[in-house]
Amino acid sequence: MKTEVCIESFAEAAVAQSNGIDRIELCAALDIGGLTPSIGLIQKCAKELEIEIHVMIRPRAGNFVYSEAELEVMLTDIELAGQAGIKGVVIGALTEDHLLNRRQIVKMIEIAHHFNLETTFHRAFDIPNDSFELLEQLIELKLNRILTSGCSTSVHNGMPIIAGLIKKATGRIEVMAGSGVNPSNAFQLKNIPVDAIHFSIRKAVTLNEQMGTTYEIDHQKITSILASITD
Repeated sequence: MKTEVCIESFAEAAVAQSNGIDRIELCAALDIGGLTPSIGLIQKCAKELEIEIHVMIRPRAGNFVYSEAELEVMLTDIELAGQAGIKGVVIGALTEDHLLNRRQIVKMIEIAHHFNLETTFHRAFDIPNDSFELLEQLIELKLNRILTSGCSTSVHNGMPIIAGLIKKATGRIEVMAGSGVNPSNAFQLKNIPVDAIHFSIRKAVTLNEQMGTTYEIDHQKITSILASITD
């Protein structure tokens, strides 16, 4: 089982690498689910680190129903990330009816494949009513993996669905579990078994600041989760 951490700074990326984390999902604005990070941060991580880097492609907060202008932004962001030398991108797009926006996703995949990038469908996966049908659609489109909480608020409550998705996938696409991963449920997820777990590595140290919350790296969380999944 692989480990992936969602981060929004070079310092977090460096700590992930030093702790043997398999890959990072590089984001901005994790407080609102993650947005596309700056090209400067992408380039610095790609240039100075060896850890596998996947970049969140999400232009704004809110739903995953995107206009043509927003799609153009996302396609450009995929291109710039690919030129920086990263490993993959994290994408997702839905219709107003909460179905896969196939046309938009195909366009994103085409740009990603041009740069030999892997593709992960993010937690927009948990919104449609039929996650098993969506899984088949993403397999058909040859995405590399999905990120899911099991269509629940956390992996703790979503484990039955996660197990069902793994059974349905039969190795055709990776299933990565994320949202509320901790040492206890990480061990359970390993035994399902999921292909990867996804978690953050920071904790709030100063709340309600004028310009936002201040965070620091949660070294104990990293150590505890890695210990729980080590044979």
